[in-house]
Amino acid sequence: VVVDYITHLGDATLTDKTEVRLMYGNMAYELNQLAEKYKVAMLVLAQTNREQRKGVEFDSAMLAESDQIGREVDVILGIARDEESPNIVYLNVTKNRRGGTGKIGLFMDWEYNTLRLPEHVDLDKLGMPNPNTTEASR
Repeated sequence: VVVDYITHLGDATLTDKTEVRLMYGNMAYELNQLAEKYKVAMLVLAQTNREQRKGVEFDSAMLAESDQIGREVDVILGIARDEESPNIVYLNVTKNRRGGTGKIGLFMDWEYNTLRLPEHVDLDKLGMPNPNTTEASR
């Protein structure tokens, strides 16, 4: 299930920032509960706040509108382009309740809008499942 993005689910009439933050945190919690109940993966997109500028590395505290979102979710991923190498993007796992965190560079194929791992990356060392092994496909 993909939600693009969480702030579109909210009540646009709310103006109190505390209420807005609590609302998004509650939504993240409810989406997490739905994913567990129905045993489905839930990908929920959220915008970063204005602190996410060129040259500043993504941190989960930069989630726009709510640090509550960061408290409720299991995994937080940030994606950023490399300004000097347009075919490189960085996937930054800043929170992972069931595994490791860290940053990895990926190749972006703009013609097909796909990301791929560099061939030399050892996913086992990163604690990530390798899609090329039979265990990962089970």
